Amino acid sequence: MGEQQAWPEQEARRQEILWAAAQVFAAKGFHAARMEEVAERAGVAKGTVYLYYPSKEALFLATLEAILTQWLDQLEQAAAGPGTARERLCSLLEANFTLANRHASLICLAAQESEAWSLRAQVGEAEKERMRSFVVRLTGGIQGVLQEGIQAGELRPDLDVEVAVAMVLGTMHAYNLRRLHQREDLPARELAGRVVDLLLAGMKG
Repeated sequence: MGEQQAWPEQEARRQEILWAAAQVFAAKGFHAARMEEVAERAGVAKGTVYLYYPSKEALFLATLEAILTQWLDQLEQAAAGPGTARERLCSLLEANFTLANRHASLICLAAQESEAWSLRAQVGEAEKERMRSFVVRLTGGIQGVLQEGIQAGELRPDLDVEVAVAMVLGTMHAYNLRRLHQREDLPARELAGRVVDLLLAGMKG
């Protein structure tokens, strides 16, 4: 009974530590961040942080995983919604742009994923596989929208789905990085519509 009561508290504490870590890593980067700062921001003792995460590397990877999970959950929900292929692509990109505008500091952390690749060499295959699964999830969601668009006759039958997915992913990644350095004045929905129209119609006059 006692263990069942303690579990929600432990999970809440874990989430507080992850959120604090996201803020510290986003502001200072992996190398300059200190576990003491994470503990102070989370309102816990430094030793408590180490009870949950044995090293700064483990905390960084767990924080990145938590952010990507939340991000992908919302993007998948947008992609799986009702509507035409164009409407669903618009919803997916709108969700991405909205999240990017709302959580710019966390994008800074996600943009440090190249840092995580070097850290993954120090962790097990299970951890590496979990991180690779994020790419598979996001790619699969976009592929599903495009393939259903082809089947419905909305998109051309000879569409190279692999290349199209790469274009959508590239657009999202480029916007997220751009958002770190300049403000976007267009509403997310309008921006998403413009981007999708450009992707679907190309640049021919």
